[in-house]
Amino acid sequence: MRKLISITLALVLVLGIGMTSVNANGWGNGSVPPGLAKKIFNDTDAYKWAEKYIEKLYQKGLIFGIGDDNFAPQASVTKIEAIIMALRVMGWEDEAKEITQLPKNYKGDKVASWATGYVTLAYDKGILDDVDMMYFKPTDPALRHEVAKYVIRALGYEKEAQKNMKKDLPFVDALAVPQGSVGYVYLANEFELMQGDNQKRFNPMGTMTRAEMAVLFSRLDDKVDIGKDGTVSGEVNRIYNDRILIKVKDKVESFDLDSRVRVYENNKRIDIDDIKIGSKVIIEILDGKVVFIEVVDKIEDDKIITRYYGVVKEVSKTKPYKLAIQVETMVIGFEVVDDVEVSFTDGKGSFEDIKNGDEVTVVVDKRNRAIKIEVDRKYVKPIEKVKGNITKIELNRRYNEITIDKKTYDLAADAKVKIDGKNKEIKDLSVGMYVEVELENGVVVYVEAKNVKKEIEGSIAEIIKGNKDTTLKIKEEDTGKIYTFLVHQDVKIEIDDMRNPTIRDLRVGDEGEFKIVNDIIVEIEIED
Repeated sequence: MRKLISITLALVLVLGIGMTSVNANGWGNGSVPPGLAKKIFNDTDAYKWAEKYIEKLYQKGLIFGIGDDNFAPQASVTKIEAIIMALRVMGWEDEAKEITQLPKNYKGDKVASWATGYVTLAYDKGILDDVDMMYFKPTDPALRHEVAKYVIRALGYEKEAQKNMKKDLPFVDALAVPQGSVGYVYLANEFELMQGDNQKRFNPMGTMTRAEMAVLFSRLDDKVDIGKDGTVSGEVNRIYNDRILIKVKDKVESFDLDSRVRVYENNKRIDIDDIKIGSKVIIEILDGKVVFIEVVDKIEDDKIITRYYGVVKEVSKTKPYKLAIQVETMVIGFEVVDDVEVSFTDGKGSFEDIKNGDEVTVVVDKRNRAIKIEVDRKYVKPIEKVKGNITKIELNRRYNEITIDKKTYDLAADAKVKIDGKNKEIKDLSVGMYVEVELENGVVVYVEAKNVKKEIEGSIAEIIKGNKDTTLKIKEEDTGKIYTFLVHQDVKIEIDDMRNPTIRDLRVGDEGEFKIVNDIIVEIEIED
């Protein structure tokens, strides 16, 4: 949910909005009726085509003046200001305020400390890319083709932009659009966010004024539904005291009016009393109160991005991904893009981590595809499973490690162990066992082991005696392959015509049968 932010932007964006509370007894006591409150800015009279958009964004806390009740509508917008507006309209400003470091690969011009979080978040969200990290000039004027790029990337349409890089643009100056910006300009025009002038010129290398910025980002705000506070449309049922009742989808809903609510019809500011019962309106809500009302001829649903809140009822984790959630009394299904962004309350996850019953916020694009899913719970890393043979195990007071095939893992001291179906302890594990283990956060917490038994018929190729252990190299009779095994200290040995033989009685060339458990010889039977 977007919240009113008060922040100072160098030279342009200054302190936020102060709003008085609504009088419980209506609009008396000498107060100015809603819709006819004092002008917000003193320098916008010559910009009637932009004034509605400026006031709407100001009322929603998305745009600010420059002091002394001025807006500076003709001033050029800088790159950092365009980035901030994109983040703000998309509802990401709170995240930016928490960031204090630039990306490690940032090599561009100096960024003011107050703008650091915006640059970093813009990079994280894909609005700025690696090339921008090398050459970004935050205080330079933003060119129109650059602003188109920022906006389309903020909407999550980077892939679509790349697919449209060879499109023919409907502008007389289309050849002036840089090749790498064609797809962004194409989509910005298709979405009716940025269009040409009366002479069909886009002016891609031109700068953007603050008045033009207000129009652009007001259009963007109209086309995205990204928070519980936001935009509601319907027919006016009644207006009284400090409330407005609106019929929304056959249901009458009541909304509190802010004391400084602005009302517009046909791009002209009017008194709230001029709104007729049954009029179609679009209202803007901030912090639970209506701050802006526009009376319109018809209501069109042309959202590029819409957000739904609900509970997961069904999730298909095989491509193409699908998701169904219950929103109040309805179950709504969505296709899910392959690269959907999934986040939990404590970090990022994946689509496979979503479960039935999860409370989610689903952001969908114009084609009703889920492009972002926010899960209202902490991320639980899925249990990782590994199979193989123990090749090394080390247990001591400081740490426990187990090597399965060629990879070593930390082994929890209290890991649950089963060997051949019986409960055991980690000290009972041995090299050669076949194991299936489960890991949580990279640590082995469960081990199911099996003793690996085999028999080899062959001859002793070499006897290697160590300080404590003896190793035999056995040449398999059928294949001629040589295997190396440790000899168990309690090995059982049988040699024809010999009573109570020991390891010392074994000789190179002896032929017989060797029984091995977990790569350790436990029984030897030497033939005459």
